[in-house]
Amino acid sequence: MNQNTKIKQNMSSYNQCTFVGNLTADPELRKIGDKATPVLDGSLAVNRVYKDKEGRKVEDVDFIPFTSFGKAAEILAKYLRKGDSVLLSGEMRQDKWEDKESGQKRSQLKLRVENFTLLNNKRD
Repeated sequence: MNQNTKIKQNMSSYNQCTFVGNLTADPELRKIGDKATPVLDGSLAVNRVYKDKEGRKVEDVDFIPFTSFGKAAEILAKYLRKGDSVLLSGEMRQDKWEDKESGQKRSQLKLRVENFTLLNNKRD
């Protein structure tokens, strides 16, 4: 058994994502639960540039919804505004709910922020 086989056996699953992008809107801070835990929701635009089959440059964007909790949520709410650059990392989680109007089941992948780095933001 080589070293790579050992790693594969010990890592049955791994969920860690890192994105660098710009906020699509001001993030929204709210409080939940009896302890009024701060929760921040936002969306990050992450640009991709690649060449198509004909060799032409193509620019595309992915929108990554994210959530942060506690002190991190408060810090991000204080310092981030629409258009700001940020590095966010954490786990991708699948939120599930039932649509109130149609009764249909819905889901959305969302980044649960564990770490962040503010990039070129100039606010106090």
